Amino acid sequence: MDCMNLPRRLPVLLAALALAGCASWRSGSDAAGHQPPPGAVPVARYVGTLPCTDCAGVRTDLLLYTTAAGTPGGYSLRQTFLGGADPKKRTDTVSGSWMQASGTAEDAQASVIHLDPTVPERMRAFRQDGIQVLRALSPEGRELPAHLPRSLVRVPAGVPPASLVLTYADRGSDAEVKAGDQVVLLLASQPSSGYRWAALPDRLGAMKAQGEAQHVSELTPDAPGLDMFRFTAAGSGTQVLRVEYRSATDPMAKAADIATFNITVR
Repeated sequence: MDCMNLPRRLPVLLAALALAGCASWRSGSDAAGHQPPPGAVPVARYVGTLPCTDCAGVRTDLLLYTTAAGTPGGYSLRQTFLGGADPKKRTDTVSGSWMQASGTAEDAQASVIHLDPTVPERMRAFRQDGIQVLRALSPEGRELPAHLPRSLVRVPAGVPPASLVLTYADRGSDAEVKAGDQVVLLLASQPSSGYRWAALPDRLGAMKAQGEAQHVSELTPDAPGLDMFRFTAAGSGTQVLRVEYRSATDPMAKAADIATFNITVR
């Protein structure tokens, strides 16, 4: 796929990167499919599914790099176009340069990262919304409508770089993995509300849970953050991973939200 056609497919790429949350993701190897610049150091990985004008969405995996001296060292963006007229998933990887700046059309104090700032047809701007969440900006530097899947989330430290990471925007979608691969779910939660995400067991057993869910917060253990579930592809077939946002104190209460992910192990 010609990366020069990305603006036609995506009104705006969802992302908003800032260095304040980048240094916690480091690995000696890169996520599968990424092409790091020579001598670059991976410092942050962000994932999410973005809107698409002619497909069901674009599963996005973004790596930000610096040089050994700590200056911007390029980025790698891996995209999988889901559904649409072409029944086959289409995947491509693009790379380029980035720079940090301040201010948007609506917030002069916002921290903003620009990808390919000197290439108009590929230039994108992204604002950080907290340490863990990235928000899209329009070409005019404004927020995108709230009904769009606007967020990318930071992958916590310790997640293997080749893991398939899915977010709330991926709910209801299909994904394929190989035996032994890891699948990670990252779902926004707020423990102080009294609710948390809980995974429901599945009799098929194609995906094996790796321990209990972990809450990854920006500040304190009870601060808003991400509930992280980790699974390993241990069998074969298609399994529906079902998670429910439930009361932590009343197991009989109705779930406030439900998300399912269809995982096929080949």
